[in-house]
Amino acid sequence: MRRILTVLAGLVVLALVGAAPAAAITGGRPDGNAHPYVGIVLTADGALCSGSLLSPTVFLTAGHCTYYFTESGADEVFVSFDSQVTADSEFITASTWYTHPDYVHADWPYTADYGIVILDEPVQLDEYAVLPELGALDEIIPATGGTDQKFVDVGYGQTGVEVGGGTPRPSFPLERRQAEQRYLPGGEGGIGHGLTEDFLFLLNIPSDQHGSACGGDSGSGVFLGDTNQLVAVHTGGYRLGSDGSICGRLSSLNHRLDTAVALDWITTFLD
Repeated sequence: MRRILTVLAGLVVLALVGAAPAAAITGGRPDGNAHPYVGIVLTADGALCSGSLLSPTVFLTAGHCTYYFTESGADEVFVSFDSQVTADSEFITASTWYTHPDYVHADWPYTADYGIVILDEPVQLDEYAVLPELGALDEIIPATGGTDQKFVDVGYGQTGVEVGGGTPRPSFPLERRQAEQRYLPGGEGGIGHGLTEDFLFLLNIPSDQHGSACGGDSGSGVFLGDTNQLVAVHTGGYRLGSDGSICGRLSSLNHRLDTAVALDWITTFLD
């Protein structure tokens, strides 16, 4: 394990210029130890994403995160499962990661946005995040539209947005937080609403009661209620909020995990 104070010092700078993925649950509430298998992954240049541990060494995140790790020339990345990440946090290194073979960066979001990071050391927990069954969301959300099912997005990052002096930027510290979200039914607007073949869209309500999974909360797990059952990976936001701020987007974009494209590839790392 290793401490990486210099990485934490560089996070604000990168968030200012938007040079790399960054995590951001706004509103909602601190997660504490409710989801100990949700972690944060950082690079030496300060890029950060969230993710979910599926086994002692297999960490699921977004494909555009692992793509960035490769494109930036990183030799290793750093993963922590502390509920609050500080200069005293211990990080597990990872020198191997994979991006879904069907991921095409130029086609985002219409691409297989799934990534896997293999930890150099195992993390032993009482339970891990669990992948869904094939077509699970089709059973939960009927074709006719709405559902009362609660979804919980758990990721790291900001408790709000700092404004003034340029582009709105994340405020710190880095903290594992959860956003309780509801399904956003489909409509004539097309992408941005509903359950599609590839996407699950959830309503962003950036409040203390609910919370928003914002566009930068890349790789965080979307769970079924208060369980460890994953249904999607958060990959972005749809429609900017007022003044183009980082948060306050109408809906959060999530890539479904209950599809053959996702499950056939991810499960190869769990055999």
